[in-house]
Amino acid sequence: DDVDVIGKTTSDLGPRDKLSVLGVFAPEKFERTIDNVLAGYNSDSPDAEFDTFLASTQQDSVLLGGTWRRLVGNTGFLSNTFYFRYSDKFSSQGNSFPDQAGSFPPRPEDVPVREDILVINEGEQEWGWRGDFNFLAGESGTVAVGGRLTRNKLDYDSKLDGPFINYIYNQNDFRPDPSVKFIVL
Repeated sequence: DDVDVIGKTTSDLGPRDKLSVLGVFAPEKFERTIDNVLAGYNSDSPDAEFDTFLASTQQDSVLLGGTWRRLVGNTGFLSNTFYFRYSDKFSSQGNSFPDQAGSFPPRPEDVPVREDILVINEGEQEWGWRGDFNFLAGESGTVAVGGRLTRNKLDYDSKLDGPFINYIYNQNDFRPDPSVKFIVL
């Protein structure tokens, strides 16, 4: 039961200045266990096809930002935004083999599983600043000038624990023989 936390406030700092602050914390969690696999099992036909994958994913995302806006003269404004964005994600994929269970319908404790076949860790950080100046140039239009600086840090790690047969793929995945309906990773 993950709960997102979002906070936003805007304050007048004076007759020409305004400050807005935003904060977001958004955790996510997904898990597909052997109980989920067996819930989709067709007990009328032990040969029926169904999804046997196991998965566990957890991600925490954070965003903090602030914008200072200042009126310049009667027809322009200057805006500066500073922000920080962070994401940390862990995911693991495995497989189960209900057709090899010693019971029918299979019981969770009888089903062989191969967990953590594919494990991925993803980390992202971004710091940034954006500055904009907008000026109404009479009836001829608006002049807008701005700049942006960002610093990104990416950290990805993938581990494959031996060959992994994948039956779900898209048309762009390479297969030496198009008649084969699986890919060995």
